Amino acid sequence: MDEVYRCTGVFGHRMVQIEKEEPAKIECHAKLTETVLVGDYLKCKEIGNQLYATEIVKRTNVIKRINFSGNQLLAANVDVIFIVTSVNNDFNISRLERYYIIARESGARICFTLSKCDLTEHYMEYQKLLKKNFHDADVVNTSVYDSEFDCTVLYEFWNHDETAIFIGSSGVGKSSLLNILLENYIIKVQGIRKKDDRGRHTTTSRQLYNLKDNRCIIDTPGLRSIGISASNSNIETVFSDIAELEKNCRFSDCSHSNEPGCVVLHAIESGALDEERVERYLKLKGKDGLRHKLKYGKPHQRQSAVKQLKKRK
Repeated sequence: MDEVYRCTGVFGHRMVQIEKEEPAKIECHAKLTETVLVGDYLKCKEIGNQLYATEIVKRTNVIKRINFSGNQLLAANVDVIFIVTSVNNDFNISRLERYYIIARESGARICFTLSKCDLTEHYMEYQKLLKKNFHDADVVNTSVYDSEFDCTVLYEFWNHDETAIFIGSSGVGKSSLLNILLENYIIKVQGIRKKDDRGRHTTTSRQLYNLKDNRCIIDTPGLRSIGISASNSNIETVFSDIAELEKNCRFSDCSHSNEPGCVVLHAIESGALDEERVERYLKLKGKDGLRHKLKYGKPHQRQSAVKQLKKRK
């Protein structure tokens, strides 16, 4: 008779770790052709005194990004995504927009987690910026070194019997936060580098941990890149003001560079829109090519771009 176990770790193509009384490594049966993810529920069968994973139970959701080879699936069956960023030199709004988009695509609840708040007196400015840009996400302040910032506040956004995941860049303190929640410092962490206030990367694979109140948490390595499909509808969610404005441009393929009748350009010039934010939007949509050539290209590239605009006119 098949039994169902939760996958807590993946080691190579065929070996996974499952959640039993004690964590156990088992092989995937040859008939299991899908890629197993941390967080998956697996049907397992004993064959010749050896337990094998034979089938993936239907997933409620997956977290994925795009890389050079296509979609990369990161984890499955997640209820809450904590996007972790430190309030020092690592803070990057462009990167956080990308994390938010892949998080929102999964359908899980989202909470931005500001780490290392003990390093600056201006952490509330970061919090206000995130609340302004991501209206439907929660934001919390944390520090593993200052008791003023209680890391267990994360439990307010993460219910019993639910699975959460930490995602974020290398060195932002994901594993340090997890050690606090686990109440026993079992995950290897390293201190920050003095030259740039960044933590040192330590987590090398995704791993699911169980807490005492039936909550589960998945720790992940930092992502070096966060690929987003230009057709992802959540881009318009993050940049809804720009997406609405550009519907009124004269040209449906307007690059928002110097075309006549460009409503977005007019909004930038009047101060209603931030130009850097428009450029981030265009980059995500894959529409920044002509605009970039007109502003930053070499002479022959600018001339070519001008010719394209003249053809439109």
